[in-house]
Amino acid sequence: MNPIALELSDAGIRAAAKGPEGLIHLDGKKNESPGYSLPEKKVLLVGRRAEGAAFLHPREFNNRFWDQLNTESLQPSTPITRNHAEMAYFHMAWIWEKIKVHGDSLIIAVPGFYENPQLGILLSIARELSIPMEGVVALPLAAASEPCPEKLLLHLDIHLHRVELTFLEQGEQLIQRGTSSLKDRGLFYLQREWIQAISEVFVHTARYDPLHQAATEQELHN
Repeated sequence: MNPIALELSDAGIRAAAKGPEGLIHLDGKKNESPGYSLPEKKVLLVGRRAEGAAFLHPREFNNRFWDQLNTESLQPSTPITRNHAEMAYFHMAWIWEKIKVHGDSLIIAVPGFYENPQLGILLSIARELSIPMEGVVALPLAAASEPCPEKLLLHLDIHLHRVELTFLEQGEQLIQRGTSSLKDRGLFYLQREWIQAISEVFVHTARYDPLHQAATEQELHN
């Protein structure tokens, strides 16, 4: 087996192959695919394509489906997807199509706050897409590559919608002891704060509000 390692973070999903290839271009020429979706006619745009048009359609885009991975019905739903799990399915299908030439199976590093319901949905998505799974590991455990015997390690991760602190204890084995999340204060929150601050400077110096039109707001986000 030649597994591909996939890091599942809605701020930017990344994949890496064994050998000299390293990180894989899985979303255009970029190594990261952010957790965005946007319905367009009869298809669902995902990743950077969705992010690149999200603020042109502020009521239609969704970037919470990996953070809130569940099968609860969305209100309103879209003609293409009814819940977050289906959005995640489309995103994973897009990613697998791009990376499967680099290996024949997946090992997925998942956020530390994922529990059995989220893991069950993720594995169901993999099964539906006929993705051979080698295993699933908590992302903080996968990140702790250097041995630190008898130490308590802290792993800090910034997702789109939360900052997550994970406590790791290393004895004979590395063990995840627990996680603590600050919700709705992740990268997306920071981006909105930065955009608001920049727009205020524009208004003050040029009497022009880039948030007044969707196109300039999207350009500022990009």
